[in-house]
Amino acid sequence: MKVERALAVALLVQLLASVVLVFLMAAKSPIDAHPDEMLHLLAGRYFQTHWLPPPVGAPQTAGSYSLWGFSYLDMGDVAHWLLGKAAAAGALFRATPAVAMRSLQVLLYVALVVWCLARARTFVPALGFLLLTPQLWYVFSYINADALPFLLFTGLILELGWPESGIRAFWRSREAGPTAGVFAVGVLLGLLLTSKLNYLVGVVFLGVILVWLRGEITHWKRLTVPIAVAVAIAAPWSCYHAWINDFQTNTKVAAYAAFERAANEDLERSVGSAIERTLRQALPANDRSYTPGQAGAQRAAPLHEKLASSIRVDVEKALQGDRQLGEQVAQILSSRRLDNESRSQIVRLISERAQQLVPGAAKRVLNEWTQTTLAAHRGRTERADAASARTDVPLASAPARSGANDQANPRRQDVPRGSGQISTTKSHTVNYRKLSDEQILEM
Repeated sequence: MKVERALAVALLVQLLASVVLVFLMAAKSPIDAHPDEMLHLLAGRYFQTHWLPPPVGAPQTAGSYSLWGFSYLDMGDVAHWLLGKAAAAGALFRATPAVAMRSLQVLLYVALVVWCLARARTFVPALGFLLLTPQLWYVFSYINADALPFLLFTGLILELGWPESGIRAFWRSREAGPTAGVFAVGVLLGLLLTSKLNYLVGVVFLGVILVWLRGEITHWKRLTVPIAVAVAIAAPWSCYHAWINDFQTNTKVAAYAAFERAANEDLERSVGSAIERTLRQALPANDRSYTPGQAGAQRAAPLHEKLASSIRVDVEKALQGDRQLGEQVAQILSSRRLDNESRSQIVRLISERAQQLVPGAAKRVLNEWTQTTLAAHRGRTERADAASARTDVPLASAPARSGANDQANPRRQDVPRGSGQISTTKSHTVNYRKLSDEQILEM
């Protein structure tokens, strides 16, 4: 008992420490510093003001698509719906959508820890499950669609594995009616079926657990209750998402991705050439191979390419914040015609606006680069001057010290001056082993 109690205390302390670490990662790490976090954020923001999933390529969802024509809204998972509602609730407390969504993820981890604590009373080592890898904590520290299904799947395992759970008591009894625990398992399963597709493989694992527990199930009809609850939750959402896409979701996702990739390639050629022309006019040809780094002289990449990338990022941010342009693009997409004519209209519209933004963006980027280069040059000059000043001090005092030493010790007169005196202005390394004490003092 003492060993088990000590183990429980140790695991509890570590679990509490993991909660603190998840909170700190969520609070301190910048937004979009994690895989696809911005895409998850934009997908969740759609559900901040909507209740049902959108069709593929809906004008209101244009901002949620990546450069490769992919949007998490097209997946139709319920995790982004929950993120959106968290953002709506956070707005009541003047919290930004990003803060509200990350707060939800942290709360999901806290709920998971509490759940494990409640179900590990009969088997303490089960608490170590959440301590197997820090990657698990990381999932709950930023905006993504993995935290929710992981919680749902783990909850199902906990309920099916705990002998005293409501669902197992229901299966063992022939007369007892379904309790809240039975419906809870059905809700967890239904939400899991509408979550990220990767986690559907967990259904197979749940089937293995049912085979293991087959001796407890008094009648197969008792399996239908949680399954019916799961279907009642998952079917409406999944059917609506398929219906709104004419039951061709995968085909439309592929078509829209191809449409947006082609449009982005056209824009890259058009806007990229405008950026190149601007930089050729602004930069001397012999300066394009240098790049300013922390010290102003690194060659991590050609200067031309770095500046072009910075200008492109600046232009993209400006385009994303242009509401009028967004409305015009949405109007073209509202026809839901993904043909060459629509693509040409969108490319022409965005390209004209982007080319208007390129000169201003280039000016800002070049000004920043100039200031960085000048600051680095000033830093090098100041360090060189400081080093020169430190070198001049011993040179100025050397004659006086040498004269005093010569008077104090006449034997030093016998030492050849030319052979022992080493000039500090030379760049070669001094070998102190070949010098006498008098020669070192005279340096």
